[in-house]
Amino acid sequence: MNTPSTQIKPTVNSPPSRNFLVLCQHRRKQQYSDRIGETYHFPLKYRNQMMLQGAEFVYYEPKKNGGKGEYFGYGRIGAMANDPADPKKYFAEIRDYRAFQRPVQARAGSGALLEAGPLYNQQNAVRRIDPIAFAAICRAGGIQPEAAAYSVDDAASELFMERAKLDHILALMLRRKNLILQGPPGVGKTYAARRLAWATMGHKDTERVTMVQFHPSYSYEDFVQGIRPADDGGFHLQDGIFVEFCGRARLDPDRPWFFIIDEINRGQLAKVFGELMLLIEPDKRGDEHGIPLMYSKKGAALFFIPSNVYFIGTMNTADRSLSLVDYALRRRFAFVTLEPGFTSPAFERELKRNQRPPELIDRIRTRMEAVNRLIAEDTRNLGSGYQLGHSFFCTAGGDHERWYEDVIKFEVQPLLEEYWIDQPKKLAKALEALSP
Repeated sequence: MNTPSTQIKPTVNSPPSRNFLVLCQHRRKQQYSDRIGETYHFPLKYRNQMMLQGAEFVYYEPKKNGGKGEYFGYGRIGAMANDPADPKKYFAEIRDYRAFQRPVQARAGSGALLEAGPLYNQQNAVRRIDPIAFAAICRAGGIQPEAAAYSVDDAASELFMERAKLDHILALMLRRKNLILQGPPGVGKTYAARRLAWATMGHKDTERVTMVQFHPSYSYEDFVQGIRPADDGGFHLQDGIFVEFCGRARLDPDRPWFFIIDEINRGQLAKVFGELMLLIEPDKRGDEHGIPLMYSKKGAALFFIPSNVYFIGTMNTADRSLSLVDYALRRRFAFVTLEPGFTSPAFERELKRNQRPPELIDRIRTRMEAVNRLIAEDTRNLGSGYQLGHSFFCTAGGDHERWYEDVIKFEVQPLLEEYWIDQPKKLAKALEALSP
């Protein structure tokens, strides 16, 4: 196809999406006349154009013998237009295409990075990809993709809380630098943590956000620094993930960097943080507060946490197997409780986006609020920290009634059975509240 890009007339006018895609060479390329960097064919249906327009992509060519292919460049999808030669087909104008400085070989198992979901054309040539994997491919090719803009308004539209509470949390985080989001299961603590970071940065910048999850086996050596096996059979001193993160943040002192710790109270905190328990205090940031690390060699540079580093932790208040947060750590963090958002406008928008009928939305709200009241009223065994969150119902699915029944039977009910394992009357009352 030789239509110049200046003649392309968009078929839809939609805001740019925030999708990250892999554009693969068509399996039967002889049927097309794509010009990478200029145009790319999409024999697709009209409804899919909204997902594609404005998306960023990396271009991939598979090996003919079935081996690992290579990524060759980065770009954005511009206007979608009808193919004059075939009105049933569309093609896209490619914008801002930049070839990689060097081809990036797809590593073994990289197909797992592609998100499950609908294909965008019949040739299996367009797939969504995880944003972190997308950024890694671009970096390997010598290109730093521009992060999508993200504002406080964007966060307010996506989070299941009032705008006043969101503004308060952001202000608290900027002042304290250390924040823990706590709440019952399903209130979107991890989901909120990322969006608080993005809203503060003003961009969905995956380079400046690092996330780990604590667990009982997580150690100081994983987090800070430790002795690790070397390739030559010996051992060497290796920085942990947080020390490496701080090294990158120091090189970018004028912008905020975020370190997110999921399930922070699952780790043995005093053991994991070690001497960093001092440095994470908001007024102990910067090189003037540097201290030697436990494994530091004599004469090594002192370690400090840059003043542009922010912590966000998440904590499940309903997990009885977890110990209380160390009081020394608790004093260094501000704690914010997230609550179920069944009554929030964002919850209704999310269910409508998944095409749930209004009657079903009202039913979910009414029944889940009734169950949560029963949980909150049982202050002897449970309480408000054990209520069920909205994210159980923020999933896609086909048949609406079957989807609802599956969520209740296989996700909500097992949790209630665990809550009231030795109180069958209270369990029966809660299950009755969920019944037709």
